[in-house]
Formats: sequence, C-alpha cells, structure tokens
Amino acid sequence: KATNFEFTVQALYYLSPLPATGYKDRAFLTPYVMLGAGITSNNPTAELDSAGFTTQYKLRPMRLEGEQYGSIAAIIPVGFGLNFFLNRTIDIQLEAQYNLALTGFLDDVSTVYRDPISFGPDQDKAAQLSDRRPEIGLPPAAAGDLRGNGKNDAYFRLGFRLNYYLPKSLYGKSALRCIINKKTR
Repeated sequence: KATNFEFTVQALYYLSPLPATGYKDRAFLTPYVMLGAGITSNNPTAELDSAGFTTQYKLRPMRLEGEQYGSIAAIIPVGFGLNFFLNRTIDIQLEAQYNLALTGFLDDVSTVYRDPISFGPDQDKAAQLSDRRPEIGLPPAAAGDLRGNGKNDAYFRLGFRLNYYLPKSLYGKSALRCIINKKTR
C-alpha cells in the first residue's frame, strides 16, 4: 500500500477555443487535453501477520531488492477532459489522467528477488515481505528470479472539478483595479 502526495504543473489546451466575446459565452461542452510534470511521494508499506498481530512495515528502508530508491519520484501526467457549462459562472470538469512515474519502485516491486541471507538482522521479516508467495501455498522464489518487469510504474486517475469564474468587478473595472500611467517622451 501507499498513500502518495503529488505536486504537478500542467498545461491545458482547449480543443475548441473560447468565443471572442469571452468565457461567459462558452460552449456547453468543451473538450481539452493536458500535459505536465511533477513529483510524487514514494513510501510503500506492507502488512505482515505474526503471532496473531498485524504489523505495518515501511518497505523503502528495507531495500527488498537491494536497490536504494528515493522518497520522491518524478511523474509525467497526461490526460483529457470535458468542460460542461452549467451557467455563466460555473463549470464542471470531468477528466481522465494517466501518470507515468520515472521509477519502477512505487509499489516496491521492480527487478529481481534478493538472497534472503543478505537482509541482515531483519532477515525473516524482510524475506517474508519480499516474497509473499508462500502465504498462498506457492514455493519461495530463488535469488535472482524476476520480481517485477523492470519498467517504470504508472497510475490512472479519474476526477472532477467544480470551476467558479470570479466576477469581472474583482479584476476588471472596479476600485480594486490598479491604475497604470504611461509616460511618453
């Protein structure tokens, strides 16, 4: 399991442009595509039952494949969405986003099984967390057997947003607007 926090910067490109009269006259349905860059946290955990108690273990410090990987990973989000016009100031956006992580360790599984003897003092727990197959009646893996596919991880997200367009009086012709004086020679 993992609870990941991410920060992304994205660019949205609307496939049908806004009319010259402005956002208040936009179409009922406006599709868009998006592309971005960001980072996500990377701290997978797993539970292990022992003597009737369930304990949660952080997998990154255990180095279950012998690889040290960071607590932050770069991601590339790409997706599409639909903007639905509700009224002059409110829209709803539905979007689908695919996030490619530039690491294979978001789930702590990427390369090959490690020799259980190499785990050191937590050898039993680490070996159990590394190879969960004996829990379902399969034989344990040998050191060097494939544990993952070696490729980067990815995840998919569906979401929605409620957009509210601020009234023009907040940023247009109002007392809050800054006055700029032009000086010419």
